[in-house]
Amino acid sequence: MGFSTWFQKQIKQVQLDKLVLQLQDRKQVSSLIGIIEFLIIWLKRYPGKPWPVIVIDEANRLRDWAEDEEPALQGLLDFLVSISKEQSGLCHVLLATSDSFLADWLEAKGIRSNQYEVFTVGDLSEDDIRGYVYGVKPYPGMVNTTRWGKDKRFTLPEDLWQAAYRRLGGNVGAWRIRILAAARNFTPASEASESDDKKLQANLKQAWQEALEEPWAEAIARIDKAFQPKALRLIRHEPKWTAQQWSTVLRAIEEAPHHAVPVASLLAKGVGDEVVESLLEYNFIALRNPSRLAQDLPAEVYGEEPRKVVTAVNAAQLEYICHGDWDQVFQQVSALETTDSSPRPSRSSSPTSDALRAVSDEIKAVEGKIEDVERQISEAGDKVNGITAAEGEGWQVKFAYWQQEKQQLVEKERQLRHKEEQLREKELLLLKREE
Repeated sequence: MGFSTWFQKQIKQVQLDKLVLQLQDRKQVSSLIGIIEFLIIWLKRYPGKPWPVIVIDEANRLRDWAEDEEPALQGLLDFLVSISKEQSGLCHVLLATSDSFLADWLEAKGIRSNQYEVFTVGDLSEDDIRGYVYGVKPYPGMVNTTRWGKDKRFTLPEDLWQAAYRRLGGNVGAWRIRILAAARNFTPASEASESDDKKLQANLKQAWQEALEEPWAEAIARIDKAFQPKALRLIRHEPKWTAQQWSTVLRAIEEAPHHAVPVASLLAKGVGDEVVESLLEYNFIALRNPSRLAQDLPAEVYGEEPRKVVTAVNAAQLEYICHGDWDQVFQQVSALETTDSSPRPSRSSSPTSDALRAVSDEIKAVEGKIEDVERQISEAGDKVNGITAAEGEGWQVKFAYWQQEKQQLVEKERQLRHKEEQLREKELLLLKREE
């Protein structure tokens, strides 16, 4: 029996009172079968009423299902399509994700473009995000409602606004995390009086610099490691781009109006659809469709005939693309690849070749540590993002703990990458010496 057939049968046979009792436990509602049972209750209790909505957040996690679970995953997707068809009149299904690759993944699973619609929710404009940060009556603003240590002097100094906006853009979630981090970092000396403005401003500046350093470090690490696709941890498919193609994409984003590049123009630069899809799968770029819910990109970037455009994943990465030294990283990687591919005469072991092997082994060990730290950073980030004031008393303490854990891991990754860079420079010198 197919999933959809089973569902229709359950609607007819369901014992409503028994299911209501079972679903009083919210944990059951959060499970897949709980959601389906709850939908059955709704359709039995309110036939013909406005359609209910099933929301699957972090829908990109569906891609993580194991290969032996593929039949169950396909059955679930077919079921969601079946119950959300206009002719069925059962419900709406909303898949929420920050992953631009999801639409392509759905089509690869056999869901046709006329069976779904993509709505992109863009970032806020600079004026709107200023209102969120500083406040617009009657809303007091995030910096005025964040009270770590009950110190009412915490704020975002006006002269730091542009630096913070370049780093965070109009992303509300990014601002929330950084404001809370800066507020936690803000520790003015106990003897400082409210009139001691110079010391206050120095403490505020330091607190914000520390808070904004983390997304910058993450952006650098993220963009730089894409220059070595073969060293990436495998997701589902092997990376299909080269360092040269990644450099081409970065340069195109840097130079494009509003930093939005039509996919078709990348094809003319030697970056085909397969490469774009692979970069999307590994979340190194974002793909934007025209959307009436997004106002952070002007309509002209999509052209007269609406087309998809490629952008940076976030503001911090865009800042690094436009003002960072990623091109030097590309040159270093290219030099290593050229040296590695050059034929060298066979020779007996020498002190230089022995040292080269030792350095190569050490680089591999450092790369393994970096991957492990990246995994820990991701887990800590999930913890931070999952903590909200709705959890009640003590949420600030949990947030501070996991935020500190994440910052320590980011610093550890920075040190490891610095060590990796030193080792690669040493490797390059040894290779030249051996030639």
